[in-house]
Amino acid sequence: MKVIWTPKAVAGWQEVADYILDAFGVDAMLDFETRTYEAEKDIALMPNIGTIEWNDTRDNVVYRYVTINRRSKMLYFEEDNVIYIADFWDVRKNK
Repeated sequence: MKVIWTPKAVAGWQEVADYILDAFGVDAMLDFETRTYEAEKDIALMPNIGTIEWNDTRDNVVYRYVTINRRSKMLYFEEDNVIYIADFWDVRKNK
C-alpha cells in the first residue's frame, strides 16, 4: 500500500529525531530512524497492525499508532487505500 507523509508528520519526525539526538546521542537517533523505516514498511503491508488511538467519527477516520521505541509513537490513518503518516509523538519530552 502507498504511504504518504503529511507535512505535520515530517516536522514531527524531525522534532523527535532532534530531541533524541540532543538527549541521547547519534546511535539513539539512528536507531529511531531505522525503527521508523521498519514501522513504515510494516504498516504498508498490514495497515491494521497499529493500536487505535482515536476514531474521528466526523470524518469517519480511524487513527492508529505504532510504537517506534519505548516512548515514541507514529500516528497514521488509512484513506482510499493510502496510508497517511499523520504525526510523531515523543512522550518523554517536556514541552
